[in-house]
Amino acid sequence: MHLRCTRRMLDFLKPHSVVEQTTTDFFSWHADFQIVARKKLFILMHDQSRFCVVLYGLQKKDFENALVFFRHAIYVTMRATGYSHDLAFRYTSALQDITYGPTHDRKLVAQLNRAVSDMWAYLDDHLVISQMLQPEVAERLNQSPVGTNHWKMVHFPYQKMFEYLEAWDVDSHVKEA
Repeated sequence: MHLRCTRRMLDFLKPHSVVEQTTTDFFSWHADFQIVARKKLFILMHDQSRFCVVLYGLQKKDFENALVFFRHAIYVTMRATGYSHDLAFRYTSALQDITYGPTHDRKLVAQLNRAVSDMWAYLDDHLVISQMLQPEVAERLNQSPVGTNHWKMVHFPYQKMFEYLEAWDVDSHVKEA
């Protein structure tokens, strides 16, 4: 799993090593956070499908076991979105290790910022401040249309992620890892 972090996210995490990865792959996500009620609200966005995962109240110490934590968060969000256990489990099991890097594509950063602004609209109705995983907020984000190429092409993140998961060959990715 490669997390492409905004400058604010890199400053918060201060990872030991930052890997510059230029190719977009199936395990690449963008990450950012906002402050809500004095706690951090994190958003992860899958680079290819724009599928979002939302977490609330994480602290820096939670990133010590980030792989286990993100696997669980992605799995719970996929299940809440309606994916089968097998599909969600196959993807999350294939996540091997986490590397961190800076963002590199202005279009993806713009779409991450769009997801963050959309997220603010859904927080009043769906944020549960007593839980860390926020599948309800993520589900609303994943059901919102995403436009590419100046909105000439529109898709829904949950559908696009499902298409990628259905077409994905797990054996080829496990061998590469």
